[in-house]
Amino acid sequence: MNISSGKYDFSALVLAAGSSSRMSFPKFLLQFDSHTTFAEKICKTLSDSGCKKTVVVVNKEGKKKLEERKLSFGSCVTVTVNENNEAGRFSSVQKGLEITGVVGPVLIHNADNPFIDTGTVELLCKSLTDRGYAFPVFEGRGGHPVIISSHIALKILNENSNDRNLKEYLTQYTCSKVNAVNGNILVNINTSEDYERYFGKLHK
Repeated sequence: MNISSGKYDFSALVLAAGSSSRMSFPKFLLQFDSHTTFAEKICKTLSDSGCKKTVVVVNKEGKKKLEERKLSFGSCVTVTVNENNEAGRFSSVQKGLEITGVVGPVLIHNADNPFIDTGTVELLCKSLTDRGYAFPVFEGRGGHPVIISSHIALKILNENSNDRNLKEYLTQYTCSKVNAVNGNILVNINTSEDYERYFGKLHK
């Protein structure tokens, strides 16, 4: 991967277009701390990691709620709506790639895990091959995020079917597994109970 000014050249997608039915609240708007939502925390970490452009993919209801809030997204962040979010994550990836374009590697992260860190992102960037993808593992279990080469990104963007299973789709390409330093890569905060477990309080 190309390095510019000591940082890696990549763009990123934050997938936040799910219905959040188990949480009954958009997960990307959950509070990470008193001042920062999950989405803001994730985008800040990506920016600190050298990400050139981040696209947050939401559904129509999420966009409506987002407009009611004043979040501190940087100038390198774009929010877009997946009108066909019922088709799943693959369609959100395609939607995001329409915005980023395929000019380099693309990191894909779910909005329900705010614990992404710069160290993991750097390890993934270092491990990525020209035509493959990379993801972190902890104690033998795969986690988030995943980074894909521009070769794979272009293939996904040009797929006619938008309801593919992203995890299964990627298995046809060369995979690099990166050992993570902690288990936060495995986190999925899908319910109020999950949120309380990690943050010690109920979400508001």
